[in-house]
Amino acid sequence: MCIRDSLAASSALFSAFDPANYIALGESRYWVWFGNTLLIGGVTAVGSVLMGACGAYAFSRFRFSGRRASLTTLLVLQMFPQALAFIAIFLMLQTLGDVVPALGINSKIALICVYLGGALGANTFLMYGFFNTLPMELDEAARIDGAGHARIFFTMILPLVAPILAVVALLSFIGTVNEYVIASVML
Repeated sequence: MCIRDSLAASSALFSAFDPANYIALGESRYWVWFGNTLLIGGVTAVGSVLMGACGAYAFSRFRFSGRRASLTTLLVLQMFPQALAFIAIFLMLQTLGDVVPALGINSKIALICVYLGGALGANTFLMYGFFNTLPMELDEAARIDGAGHARIFFTMILPLVAPILAVVALLSFIGTVNEYVIASVML
């Protein structure tokens, strides 16, 4: 086979763009499905960042009883994939849907909650390591100036940990968009 006969050497393959090739997408529900995927992925990414950052800040900065056991539990929970428990999740949402219909089967909110719960352990543990790199002296200096925990967290810590927040948001969004089994069972 000659190189000029191969697909890589073909210049006519992508020479023209024709929107008529995409008419079939407009006649189906593809754009609704695509929009739902982006909505669920975006909300999950933002929720994962907020919940994970709050948990990581608490584990990193506060000393409380059960802290070490909770961190160990988060580490152990990461070993089990979320798809392993999809039958239990389905039955739980089916029962919960009888009481609160917005959180039952065929609900986007319920699917987002499932994704948030599945990502919480990994994201919190990932952020915890990054939060530990920030010196405690920053918090102490802010407390001397009269700042409370919320102000320290939102105005000082979050801007300093922006790189890990971006990484967690991207990982959460990509993981949600690429996940199919749980979404197909729940919706």
